[in-house]
Amino acid sequence: MLSRRDPLTKLAIAFLLVAWTTLTRDPARLAGLCGLLGALLIVVERIPVRSLLRGLIPFLFFALTSSWIYAVAPNPNPGSGAQAGWEASGLVAARIVATGMVSMAFALTTNPSDLARAMVHRAGVSRRFAYGTLAAVQFLPALAEDARIARLIARGAVEPGRGWTALRRAVAGLSFGTGVMLLAGAIRRAGAAALAMELRGLSADRPASAWKIPRATLHDGVLAACAILLVLALTV
Repeated sequence: MLSRRDPLTKLAIAFLLVAWTTLTRDPARLAGLCGLLGALLIVVERIPVRSLLRGLIPFLFFALTSSWIYAVAPNPNPGSGAQAGWEASGLVAARIVATGMVSMAFALTTNPSDLARAMVHRAGVSRRFAYGTLAAVQFLPALAEDARIARLIARGAVEPGRGWTALRRAVAGLSFGTGVMLLAGAIRRAGAAALAMELRGLSADRPASAWKIPRATLHDGVLAACAILLVLALTV
């Protein structure tokens, strides 16, 4: 359902929900938004739970590392106790996780190529910025695969064993040389992408043509109206 909707409409809805998560002060309502988005992604969009949890790992880590200070730091208000600190900590963590759920819902249901074309031809975004960002996003799976292969090769060079040998095998591939190899591969791909964009005339002054530009439809208007009603329902 969401994967077929207009990317610019979904981007506007994502900004609306992020603004709401920033302003609300009720962790229960933030948890309700997380549950609703999670159910929508798992049940309707058929997103695997493992993929959803894997994408939320950075947000969960940031929530844990940035919210604890509100619980342990002294509150300057003389009338507030330790309970207020824990409440502030929970609110910050809930906001971060809710923002992560909104981001994951947008990212998992939006084609990056459709978003780039819509931003260039409908929102007036610079072609160099939009398609350069698209190329960088498309490089990430290849970079992750290169890192996985490099780690497997490094682990294969270490004999199986216990103790110190097992530790060396576990951390194999996390060396400076592996990083240099990945950086060289990223630079090579970036050069190829830059050449391809120049050959397609992205640096020319004339307007660029595109195929299959996403357009907003009545269904997108209904989706935007549902998002506004959801925000109003969670706010009241």
